Amino acid sequence: MTNKIIIIDCEKYPKYYKKVNMRPKDFIEKSYLIGNTIILGKYKNKQRKIISYYHELGHLKTRKHYLEKLEQEINAWKVALDEIPIKNITKENVKYILHCLETYIPHINLLPKTHIG
Repeated sequence: MTNKIIIIDCEKYPKYYKKVNMRPKDFIEKSYLIGNTIILGKYKNKQRKIISYYHELGHLKTRKHYLEKLEQEINAWKVALDEIPIKNITKENVKYILHCLETYIPHINLLPKTHIG
């Protein structure tokens, strides 16, 4: 892992999106890793924000150029779930994690719609 990690919370710095040439809507319910900077988006659900932080931290810990994007995402979620200080992740946030993974494999549905809710 790198020596210095910078964390930017868009709720505290709402105009940060301009610095990285993105739009405000890009930070709603999403976080990013750019270099060694974790940029936390705006979340309605506090647990989801914590989960997203650990996911981005997972990217830092598993960063390897030879991995395919899906492998990178799976490894980052594994690290997040191993290190997250939350005992019981809500069902809603488990669905969020699966949805995030589905965005990298749109032809596969990890959680069939008939079993949601």
